[in-house]
Amino acid sequence: MQSINVTEPESQSGFSSGFLLGLVIGGAGGYFLTTDEGRALLKTLTSQFGDKLQDLEGNDTVKLLVSKVNEFQVEKNEALDVAREKVNEVATRVVESTSNAKPPVKRHLFFSGGSPLKK
Repeated sequence: MQSINVTEPESQSGFSSGFLLGLVIGGAGGYFLTTDEGRALLKTLTSQFGDKLQDLEGNDTVKLLVSKVNEFQVEKNEALDVAREKVNEVATRVVESTSNAKPPVKRHLFFSGGSPLKK
């Protein structure tokens, strides 16, 4: 049987990383959208990227990769459906097994002279 080690992520480091990444992306976006130099650089990058993307469209490796990604998505969705069914099945069993449970016995913790204290 395979053992899985689950650890709690540190929320502070995740927040800090996300915050810094947001600052960098926001700064770059502001530069590209507000300055003349940034607009020119963005235009150059998008035109070069568009040319490279058109070159990749006919590539057999890219077609194979796209088909594998699509197959993976189908398998992922099937696995999620099976997992949802299992969770619903277990939840139904839990509800059925706990619906007939007896209410907890009220216990008196404090006694005086052998009889329970009243409120």
